[in-house]
Amino acid sequence: MSNFQSIKHSVALCCAAFVALLSSDSNAQITSLGSLPGSDSLAFASDVSGDGTTVVGSARDAEGVTRMIRWTAEEGLVNLDDGSGGDSSAESVSHDGSVIVGDQSGESVRWTSENGFTSLNASGLVIEAVSGDGNVIVGTRRAGISRSEAFRWTAATGVVGLGSLDVNPSQGESFAKGVSFDGSVIVGRTTTDSLDFGPPRGFRWTEADGMADLGAFESDLSSDVSDVSYDGSVISGDGLIRIFGSDGLEYGVEGARWTERTGLEGIGFIPGTTGGSGSLVSISNAISGDGNTIGGFTSTLLDGGGVLEGGAAYLWTEETGIVSLYDLLQQQGHDVSAWGSLDFVTGISQDGSVIVGSGTGANGTGFQGFVARLDLNAVPEPGSTIFMLAILGPVAARRRNRIA
Repeated sequence: MSNFQSIKHSVALCCAAFVALLSSDSNAQITSLGSLPGSDSLAFASDVSGDGTTVVGSARDAEGVTRMIRWTAEEGLVNLDDGSGGDSSAESVSHDGSVIVGDQSGESVRWTSENGFTSLNASGLVIEAVSGDGNVIVGTRRAGISRSEAFRWTAATGVVGLGSLDVNPSQGESFAKGVSFDGSVIVGRTTTDSLDFGPPRGFRWTEADGMADLGAFESDLSSDVSDVSYDGSVISGDGLIRIFGSDGLEYGVEGARWTERTGLEGIGFIPGTTGGSGSLVSISNAISGDGNTIGGFTSTLLDGGGVLEGGAAYLWTEETGIVSLYDLLQQQGHDVSAWGSLDFVTGISQDGSVIVGSGTGANGTGFQGFVARLDLNAVPEPGSTIFMLAILGPVAARRRNRIA
């Protein structure tokens, strides 16, 4: 695993922060969830439903045991775990919030209000996402002693491996990250030449065409994928970039958007994260169901030690470019005074109006989840669209490699 892939994996674990959705008649437009009754540990979020009504994730109870949770405006925070086993957590939720998938006591499970927990009856699974209709689950399974393989699960087929694009099939690995609404399109990352350290690539899988390489910004560099739109036509991800600055060649990671028409295109970085020494980093974590909004975080990776500095949550649309979520909320009149920073976006509703993520409280309340409702009709102030020509120099001017 490359240094940048290790960094992304660590970031993914850190940014699974829990949030609370605002009721439709609330004047507050950004809020923190808090904790389960009797617990002083803040809750974490992994996903928000496409309709924007349901947040799922995990929270420690009063005894310090991690529990799978669901939050809705009507019920508030609900512990879905009966407490009979060990730790549990939710990873993803269907469009209407009726199907939740995750882990209970080390076993991969699917939860519905009618049936409660149902095991997927397979060992060695890591669940990443459930389709919008709730019928298809994707993630990664163990393939042999040390390999991992992307999988697709349905009640009819059980767990089915998706293979890889590695030139060494017996050594190749793949990891599923996202799935379309009807489960027909799956996206993730695959090795390409595991024995000779070929660059990993983002992939798009369909039953008809199998797994397809989504390319990279340059032919010898790597790419990754985080999520896919409901119809499977727009994919969020990121890729390794070369930066030719005053100190010579450096590497960074840039968030990206893929469509069949454009191929892989970089979305840039936000202000305040491009100064000082070190490589630039912008990671995409989520995409809205309509494919119009991408969210994640951008930062500076300091030289040596892999330390991220100046992290900031961002949103990207074609109209605005990449913008600081904190600044955008201020522009729309949201009161963000309770927040010292908004660090990561971890989930976006279907229409891009509900954003969930994590940040740090301004009054020493620590790392915690947030939810924000955006005014989709509001126009960002001039200057909010970000250009990085002055930072990246020739790199910003060149066109990204496109996929035919």
